[in-house]
Amino acid sequence: MAKYDDFIKRPLQEHDYTVKEIKELQKCTTDIWAFLKYVKIVHPDHGRVFFKPRAFQKEILQLLATERQIVALIARQTGKCVCPETSVRVRQKSTGKESDVTIGELFDKYKK
Repeated sequence: MAKYDDFIKRPLQEHDYTVKEIKELQKCTTDIWAFLKYVKIVHPDHGRVFFKPRAFQKEILQLLATERQIVALIARQTGKCVCPETSVRVRQKSTGKESDVTIGELFDKYKK
């Protein structure tokens, strides 16, 4: 059985792409539905499984693919923020002081 790390291309790792792979990569860069065929998630009971979006997720993905701006009433802590440059406002419990930091900075601070 292959390890999880075997599926991840490392920086500077070379790979000889076939013509078929290049065409598929090109398709995935412009079509979210083609890309989703390759997305896997870690299910708590079943391990690594292909992502099968629910109806509301399909609707949101379609809107994101076709509209320049959208407004969505969505729960905050559902894993939508994956970009380290995303800015968030945090408040220190002891002093009440608020400041804006990036997700990347916040992660680096608390991983220690």
